[in-house]
Amino acid sequence: MDTPLISLKQMRIIAAIARHRGFAVAADHLNMTQSVISRSIKAAEKSLGITLFQRGWGGAEPTTLGEIVVKQALYTLAKIRDIEAQITQQTGQKIRLLSFLKWHHLTAIAAVTRFGGASNAAQNLDLKQPAISRAIIALSQYMNLPLFERKREGLEATPLAWQLTALYNELQKEFASLPDKLNRTNTGLSGRIAVGMLPFSGQDLVAKAFGKLTKQHPSLRLIAVSGNYTMLIQALRQGDIDCIMGMLRQPPPHDDLQEAYIYSEQYALIARKDHPCHQHKSAKTSLQNQQWIGAPHGTPVREYLELFFKNLGLTPPTQTCEIHSFTNAEQMIIDSDSIALLSYSQQKLANLRPELKCIELDMPNAKNAIGLTFLASDIRSEPLTAFKQIIMQLADDIG
Repeated sequence: MDTPLISLKQMRIIAAIARHRGFAVAADHLNMTQSVISRSIKAAEKSLGITLFQRGWGGAEPTTLGEIVVKQALYTLAKIRDIEAQITQQTGQKIRLLSFLKWHHLTAIAAVTRFGGASNAAQNLDLKQPAISRAIIALSQYMNLPLFERKREGLEATPLAWQLTALYNELQKEFASLPDKLNRTNTGLSGRIAVGMLPFSGQDLVAKAFGKLTKQHPSLRLIAVSGNYTMLIQALRQGDIDCIMGMLRQPPPHDDLQEAYIYSEQYALIARKDHPCHQHKSAKTSLQNQQWIGAPHGTPVREYLELFFKNLGLTPPTQTCEIHSFTNAEQMIIDSDSIALLSYSQQKLANLRPELKCIELDMPNAKNAIGLTFLASDIRSEPLTAFKQIIMQLADDIG
């Protein structure tokens, strides 16, 4: 009767960290100290031979192999809660087994149920008879419910003991397969790729690259988060993300950053198809008085728009709306009188939504570079290299 590699207490902690995305919040939730939480996780990782959690976007996140253990922990805790509900239904007592139950309690009950007594169980399973008796007495007293009835031929299990024995057998079977699950999943590259995505550029390539990575490297954990440049750079330096996909600054504004060019897009002035601006003979002047959906200040798109108007001798338009989602920006253009400067690949521009139309106006130097920004120290990261190679191939495929 083998004991699983990790304790029920460790499973409670693992589930709490995964749910609350942090050691400190999990400690508060479980009414434990953060040092206890940290020591328990280190002990579990040592027993399993894997890393369970890593720093991620918004807090601690499970590794790919950690996800398997989290799933196992959640399954185990749910089964124990089922027993709690059954006891309440049968006896009217509300018992919290989760905070008390340990593997040796279940092992002792299953052994005595099987062999009809603590002495017989000890002899057949190479266990200590006093330890078996203490475990059963402790759990019985905690629940204030009998687990066995003494008969002439030995100890007879109560229905509750049979329920707990069935629970032990089921959990033992599940945990016996855990090492095989971890080994079977541990193929290809392992670790994490967390990509920060800047508005309006390259986000579809990230989704396609993730699709390919799931097939080639099933052990990689894939995360994509959107945000502005300043926020994502901070996340990059903190280790919450591994790279940023979007418009390059060329050169990057900080010495610890490096950029990798992938492909070019072009700026286009976009309005809905029946917008009055398409009828103006002097489109340049009329644009100044239109409503605009503008990119945030400090972004390449915003800087190009301001320079474009200044080169025409006009005052840049007052920004009336700032949106970070490409899809939302296009939809707002369709539903309003607003105009926007957006960035498109050749393929996307050729397949512009039928409700939209480019404003026919010469726009010099309208190309912009799309690529990856990452910390120079991470340039040799194998997962990052694999992601970059797939992104480059996808960009080549679409021209």
